[in-house]
Amino acid sequence: GGGSEQVGGSLIPQVGDVVFARITRINPRLCNAEIVCVNGKAVEDTFAGVIRSQDVRAAEVDKVDIYDCFLPSDVVRAVVISLGDTRSYYLSTAENELGVVQAKSPFTGGGDGASVVARDDVPQHTTTAETQGGQGRVTAEALHQSRDHRAGEREDE
Repeated sequence: GGGSEQVGGSLIPQVGDVVFARITRINPRLCNAEIVCVNGKAVEDTFAGVIRSQDVRAAEVDKVDIYDCFLPSDVVRAVVISLGDTRSYYLSTAENELGVVQAKSPFTGGGDGASVVARDDVPQHTTTAETQGGQGRVTAEALHQSRDHRAGEREDE
């Protein structure tokens, strides 16, 4: 990966850096995210990121339904693939160790965001990932159990 740059005490993401980002908005072609962590270090000011549908996974990129992959407030592990325009970084989750690491369960009524479910269309091989606020660890086993629990419960809005 790249070497994140420090400018005036704050971390600036570079191409190749691994980031954690929170999904903020979704449309059919892409989703917007805010980068909260670069190469394992929290950022002082969040950066805008974009995951385009063709950058979600490596195979069958033309069949990606971005609404099946992400929900607002999901936390994803992604890699910076380009600096994009002046407003946002282009991110990709198209590698095995990348994808959703913390997701809001659609059937917990919102809650505290501690419920974790996995998305079937996004690579899910991250073994452990810190959850928000250091409330514990998300394990691959927990992700798979949540995936089984969630199967068939998606509602189209």
